[in-house]
Amino acid sequence: EILKAILPKGIDTPHSFEIIGHIAHLNLPEYRKEEHKNFSLKQWEAYKRIIGEVIIDKNPQVRTVVNKIGVISNKYRVFDMEILSGEPNLVTEIT
Repeated sequence: EILKAILPKGIDTPHSFEIIGHIAHLNLPEYRKEEHKNFSLKQWEAYKRIIGEVIIDKNPQVRTVVNKIGVISNKYRVFDMEILSGEPNLVTEIT
């Protein structure tokens, strides 16, 4: 609800995300000019950062928010990701 209140119309807010240790993982859509006519790529990058900051603010255990980029193309299900907000620490421990 917070994201819907602060982001402009037309921005798809995440419905869910995974938390592993201190990392929250999202699958946000890629920017497509034909679909996102109301804002620029630069604005979309800023909105992604805001989404990450809200997730960190509302989930005390989360210190890093990442977004999957590209497709999973190997048997180990490893994917490229970008850090949206928080610490640039991608090493976590699950207890």
